[in-house]
Amino acid sequence: MPIWKLADADHLINSELNRLVMDYLVIEGYKSAAEEFSREAKIMPPVDFDSIGSRMDIREALQRGDVDEAIARVNDLNPEVCGRIQVGRVERIKHIMHHSQTRPDLASR
Repeated sequence: MPIWKLADADHLINSELNRLVMDYLVIEGYKSAAEEFSREAKIMPPVDFDSIGSRMDIREALQRGDVDEAIARVNDLNPEVCGRIQVGRVERIKHIMHHSQTRPDLASR
C-alpha cells in the first residue's frame, strides 16, 4: 500500500477516535473535559456545551425513576421532542421504570 494511503487511513482512524472520545465525554457529562478536548483536537462537539448539564439532569431524573421530571426537563431543553412523544409511550416508560426498580433483573435488559 502506498505511504500516502497509510497516512490518510491513519488520519481517518485518529479522526474517528477523537469523535468517539468527544461523544463519550459529552454523554457522560464531562463538560470541562469535553471543552478542552474540543479545543485540543480541533473538533466540534455534537451538542452545545451549555446543554450538557441539562442532559445530565434528565439522565439523573430517569435513573431515579422520576419520568415526569425528566419529561419536564426535556421539554425545557427542547420542546419539540416532547411534542413527538405520545402519551401512551410516556405511560409505558413509567411502567418500565417502575418495574425496573422493583425487579432489578429487568433493568439490565
